[in-house]
Amino acid sequence: MNVKQLFCWMMYGLLVFFTAGCSEENSENLPDNVAIYQKYLVAFSDSHPTLAYAHFSREKDTPLKDIRLTGGSSVKANGKEMEFNTFDGNTIFGYSYFIPLGKDETVSFVFQRTQQKETRMLVNYAYKEWIQPIYIPSTRTTVSNQEVIGWTGEKIAVNEELEATLDNPNRQEEYTVYYGTLNNSRDGVSFDKVPKGKYMLTLKRSVKLETKDNDTPAKGEIVLVFYDKKEVTVEEQTE
Repeated sequence: MNVKQLFCWMMYGLLVFFTAGCSEENSENLPDNVAIYQKYLVAFSDSHPTLAYAHFSREKDTPLKDIRLTGGSSVKANGKEMEFNTFDGNTIFGYSYFIPLGKDETVSFVFQRTQQKETRMLVNYAYKEWIQPIYIPSTRTTVSNQEVIGWTGEKIAVNEELEATLDNPNRQEEYTVYYGTLNNSRDGVSFDKVPKGKYMLTLKRSVKLETKDNDTPAKGEIVLVFYDKKEVTVEEQTE
């Protein structure tokens, strides 16, 4: 996929995300026998805020079919009300609720579902200690195309995923993001065909777990992320 295709794909994804509300439904209109799938993500960091995300749907893994919590239903992270379709530079596609949480190392999600016959509270937790850390070395100030970039921390385990990106930090011009490729030994990542310039390098390692407290029989998921970011300079481009 070339840069133009990647940019168009991103713009399409953002367009779909912003128009996803057209297919959303309010939880107060759901029959009591409809189970709601919970999907959470918590991004931990040592040098950046803890970020909490949530998404609710009738079906698992359906990011474009949002359920908006209404009629007394709600979701809170560490006691704070999460906002629906709140967008900022940290927005992750596929999640409709978001809130930043300082440097919290434990996050409790409280999903309150109010129905005609009862109100139920479902509680799920995310702990920073459940995800291995990953750090960009302080000495890393430049990146070269096809160079293997290591990090401080364990290699990516078979049950984990790594996302490595370079994006233009000021975003005053056309926004573009480049994705890195994890090497076979799972201890380094490399980029290709990135033009010279200043970028924000971001590394995210993640692991997926099942939610423990569910709107039975809908078993949801919680994604734990550890991330680090640093501004770097790309020195050269390989044709």
